[in-house]
Amino acid sequence: MPVDTSPRPSSAHRPKNSSGGGVSKALIALIAALLVAALVVVGIWAFGKKDDKPSSDESSTSTSSGDGSAAPAKTPKGMKADKTGVVVGKAGRPELAIFEDFQCPICKDYEDALGDEISKRVDEGKLQVTYHPKTFLDGGIPGENSERATSAAYCAQDAGKFREYHDAIFANQPPEGEGYTDDDLKKFGKDAGIQGDALKTFEKCVDDGTYREFALKAEAYSNEVGVKGTPTYYLNGELFEFGDKEEFIAKLDEAGAPKKSDASATK
Repeated sequence: MPVDTSPRPSSAHRPKNSSGGGVSKALIALIAALLVAALVVVGIWAFGKKDDKPSSDESSTSTSSGDGSAAPAKTPKGMKADKTGVVVGKAGRPELAIFEDFQCPICKDYEDALGDEISKRVDEGKLQVTYHPKTFLDGGIPGENSERATSAAYCAQDAGKFREYHDAIFANQPPEGEGYTDDDLKKFGKDAGIQGDALKTFEKCVDDGTYREFALKAEAYSNEVGVKGTPTYYLNGELFEFGDKEEFIAKLDEAGAPKKSDASATK
């Protein structure tokens, strides 16, 4: 609570009818009452501040259940609650971690240039990729489009089509700021090859925003590991920088398996 440090009137400025050289008992009582009230306010404020910062084991994306307790974010099929990256490809191969935002135009440029080469190596059993969706562009663009698109991608994960959906959403990315409608996000499911009952389930998942909390959890994780921009690549746990497509492919093909199975940011 702010403290008033402005000068106080000197003792020469006494209220009319106060006693000779001192302060009246009534004034003393009033000052004492005001001080007690101020201390009470400060105490209430300080008590409330204790809970402003989440504890280390508290999820910032938890929602409240009916009884007031924290409810964990729903987890997509085949994934673990504490691992928000989607892993594709064979274990024991070079590990490529990709952090990207579905609204990011530069991410689309990189996907257009490198996506086929990445998919080819995954399909050949030469590479394992972990996709880490980010939603940070929602901070400057209205509509929560990154969060909604990421939730839809996790819905596609339920149908076993995350990578195909990932490719479809980038292939159909609108100009930055225009965002995705729910109909767009559901259409991309068809483009990704989701069919029949699985498509109905997928579309309901999109409409319900089933994995929006998990999408925010993914963003929180990327911030924890220090990823602030997109796209960002890690190869075998090390920041992967390259000048052009040829250098990217060369470094990818030269890389061996990581020394540890958890070397890359795959949480």
